[in-house]
Amino acid sequence: MITNSKKERIIMNTTFRQFVVYMVLLVGLILVPVGVSAADNEVGVSVSYSTVNEEGFDNGFGFGINYTRAIMPNAAVEIGVDRKSFDLEVGGGSVTTMPIRITGLYRLEPMGTIRPWVGGGVGYYLNETDASFIDETINEVNDDCDVSGLDCSYSGSADLKDAFGFHLGAGADYPINDKFALTLGLEYRIVSADPETNFSCSGSDCNPLIEDELTSIAGEGSSDLGGFDLKIGVKYMF
Repeated sequence: MITNSKKERIIMNTTFRQFVVYMVLLVGLILVPVGVSAADNEVGVSVSYSTVNEEGFDNGFGFGINYTRAIMPNAAVEIGVDRKSFDLEVGGGSVTTMPIRITGLYRLEPMGTIRPWVGGGVGYYLNETDASFIDETINEVNDDCDVSGLDCSYSGSADLKDAFGFHLGAGADYPINDKFALTLGLEYRIVSADPETNFSCSGSDCNPLIEDELTSIAGEGSSDLGGFDLKIGVKYMF
């Protein structure tokens, strides 16, 4: 059962996420009209293989979309949204993170037809946890209450809070004609997310130690979601 406080928290989180997305779109709209000329704009899509620093997580795959605006002959600003998921090694479940990122790019001198670049920026990471193992643990605890004839019913949830992060990277574009180019990049992200747990019990035989144990199982420290992203994609230039 969802309490009023939990409903309010969900509404606040959703509103803040929408605010972040709208602000990123606004920045993009501001950048577009300034000095637009041929090939100043690029829209790209990519797939990625991502490592994760946190122990107990498997590496994962993701995808993304981005818009890049040239602001100087060798400099550009990129706005992008990625989505990647990491499975938990034990217990089942996964963590999905969707960073909304702004990146400054410096384009080096071309190496033949290859256009190398370096860059860095910041991102706001929208995190969501599928903690199915927590639900299974709660069900087991409630089954023990029933078998023991105790008046107790436990409930709760575990998630990761959204977080700000940073990223650095390098890569290269390989134009295949005047409009399209293949892209390859390697980036390192720096981001950690705090846990958001909420466990409670109703009944006359509730044991606070069990609630503490559930919190411990869910994780009490920050999760290091940093790691490497190897990206391959294609972009359209206009």
